[in-house]
Amino acid sequence: MKLLALASVLVTFTSAAQVTVTNNCDDRIFFKHDRQQSTGTIQQIPPASWTQFPIAQIGNALKFSYEEDAGNGIQFDYSLDGSNTIYYDVSDVPGHPFDLRGTSPGCPTVGCRGTCQVVKACPVNRDFTVKACP
Repeated sequence: MKLLALASVLVTFTSAAQVTVTNNCDDRIFFKHDRQQSTGTIQQIPPASWTQFPIAQIGNALKFSYEEDAGNGIQFDYSLDGSNTIYYDVSDVPGHPFDLRGTSPGCPTVGCRGTCQVVKACPVNRDFTVKACP
């Protein structure tokens, strides 16, 4: 019975949806996907290229920068909750090297052109596109 309850909790924090990250900038960018209590590896995304991964877990930060250590960047944050909702925003607290926009069909768009950090919510099972230099 305890195993079933644990499996139920894990399912509510996982989604079949994907995040696609696209680099529309004229130069390469560096990207790091940090998750709650773990630091991701830094990846390079060349201009006009993209990468994709599943949406999962709580407490995610997708960090973007022109710097190879992914420092002083802008980030797309998202987190799942137990009620099948994903909360997301764009934050430029660390820096603002370029504009960033997060979109999903039928959900509010988030971006950074002036004011950032406005948290939006949407049903969990939606694909998201995050574009650098939209």
